[in-house]
Amino acid sequence: MKNETKTKEKLIQELETLRAKLAAFEKTEAEHKRTEDKLRKSEERFRKIVEYSNDAILIIDPERDKIIDVNPRACNLFEYSREELLSMPITAIHPNEMPELMAFSKSVLEQGEGWTNELSCLTKSGKTLPTEISASVIEIDGRPCMIALVRDITERKQAEAALRQSEKMASLGNLVAGLAHEINSPIGAINSAADTNNLCLKRIENIVKNRDITKNNDYQRALNILGDNIQITANAGERIAEIVKSLKNFARLDEAEFQQSDIHEGIDSTLTLLNRELKEKVTVIRDYGKIPKIFIYAGELNQVFMNILRNAIQAIENKGTIKIRTFAEKNSVCIQISDSGKGIPPENINRIFDPGFTTKGVGVGTGLALSICYQIIQKHMGEISVESQLGKGTTFTIILPMDLDKLIGKELEYKVK
Repeated sequence: MKNETKTKEKLIQELETLRAKLAAFEKTEAEHKRTEDKLRKSEERFRKIVEYSNDAILIIDPERDKIIDVNPRACNLFEYSREELLSMPITAIHPNEMPELMAFSKSVLEQGEGWTNELSCLTKSGKTLPTEISASVIEIDGRPCMIALVRDITERKQAEAALRQSEKMASLGNLVAGLAHEINSPIGAINSAADTNNLCLKRIENIVKNRDITKNNDYQRALNILGDNIQITANAGERIAEIVKSLKNFARLDEAEFQQSDIHEGIDSTLTLLNRELKEKVTVIRDYGKIPKIFIYAGELNQVFMNILRNAIQAIENKGTIKIRTFAEKNSVCIQISDSGKGIPPENINRIFDPGFTTKGVGVGTGLALSICYQIIQKHMGEISVESQLGKGTTFTIILPMDLDKLIGKELEYKVK
């Protein structure tokens, strides 16, 4: 009986244990089901966000150069069906910017953080679209992949181009006004000298009627005046020729856009065109070093000098100085433009290259001058930086590679590969 009782108790204990395990299992199953439901709902929300997004969304496996998922907006943007996009490599829609795309993908995967870049995309019909791509890392089946949001920025680029054109026209207007003033001065001198010469000639005609004209003081005085006015006319003509030459050097008229050029010649031409604004207000100190001629987009670089120098002039409220220093460093040419003006507030120093940013007030400029400068220096694969102290002045430093022609050649060769 005792053994039978113990066996019965043992069976009851085992049964209770089984019941407890079953209850725990059922609880776990319920929790697991709730978790699956939450995950399913989250995935549904994510899918709706992806499907109805105004941005094209692509999920990419960079290691296999493969698009593994897209939303409807991506199909509309690139003019491909979903099946076509999923069957093609990501590089098919970025054929002209392979190095940038590869560097972009590598950076996203290595940093594991969000990253934004501008790249050109190619649609099925062959149209090139400027786009802004924001990407971050997402894990799919244990593999690090990229989720990329692609935004068509055609309208933004068109607006920027229109603003740049507006800035160029404003700059051209200032330039023309300055040239009109500069050329009017020597032309006025020429006209005045011509009138004086005409009067002297009439006086000489009257004097030569006398026999002993060599002793005639009026005759000698007329000759002296005539000689002086001829010199004034010659000087005025030289001044006009200098202005016209400076204008041609500044705009690089009738010359190749990309060529080997003298940086000092470009700076001097710009200063000549700004002579009216400099007047007696600003003393320009040229500290030119020994630098070689380098390949540049000369006309565009002169626009950089014009914008920075004009800002420097405007920053000097009474009288002051602008110092221009050039020197060679390693494989680069450096240009420093310093002014003794009022300086830039610290809260603005990091924004001065932003499009549209200006401290000149409404109706004075478009706020694009320094933004354009930044873009032009980027085009030269160079650097532009600024240092400033309130009340003491500002220094812009431009660094340009000496071998831009070779760098561009290598870039093109790499893209072709």
